[in-house]
Amino acid sequence: MGNERRRHPRVPAALPFRMVSEAGDEESFDLVDLSESGARIKCHHAIPAMTRIRVALVVPGQFVDADADVRVDTTGVVVWSH
Repeated sequence: MGNERRRHPRVPAALPFRMVSEAGDEESFDLVDLSESGARIKCHHAIPAMTRIRVALVVPGQFVDADADVRVDTTGVVVWSH
């Protein structure tokens, strides 16, 4: 394999992941890996590049040294899909 070109390293993250499209459609996926600037999800269909999405995931507190689970809600753009 070649050298890693990402700015932020990815770490494995097997967590439930929910995505909401601009049209309001909501789907659940499996989160494969995660970094400070991106994520890879596993889904059963391609999502067009440049699709704006809202995402939500719950990180178990033990992973982030917290007493309770941490919910993360944010927005993003699909940059690559196959």
